[in-house]
Amino acid sequence: MGVIYASHACRTCSAVSDDVADRGQPFGTLCDRCFKGEMRRTDEEQALEEGATALPPPLPPVCPRCGAERERRPTGTGHYILLEPEALPVALVPVGHRWYVTSDGCAVNWTGEALAALCRIAHRRVCDDLPSG
Repeated sequence: MGVIYASHACRTCSAVSDDVADRGQPFGTLCDRCFKGEMRRTDEEQALEEGATALPPPLPPVCPRCGAERERRPTGTGHYILLEPEALPVALVPVGHRWYVTSDGCAVNWTGEALAALCRIAHRRVCDDLPSG
């Protein structure tokens, strides 16, 4: 008896083609084009949440709110983040706000077990020009 393959339709655009596949949670069944779009949107949301909203080179690494010059690093999502210059003990920085600079110079917001004894924080978290409230 032969195997029967069911064709799948992309949950976003309804396309039925060879590039439609189950992309796992939270994405579901998507074609390549829609999956790339979902990944881009997810990366944008993550960047905003983490404060990875620095202007890219060749613009100067300056905070648009307070004007402070900080260290700018690329992130894994294709965005840039301004980091405070001082490294802090990980015990002083809440999970989700611990940034590590990898050997290739990228900044990673790692929420797992500490990668090192010291970490950095995003400038946005301590900016002097934060809105009150």
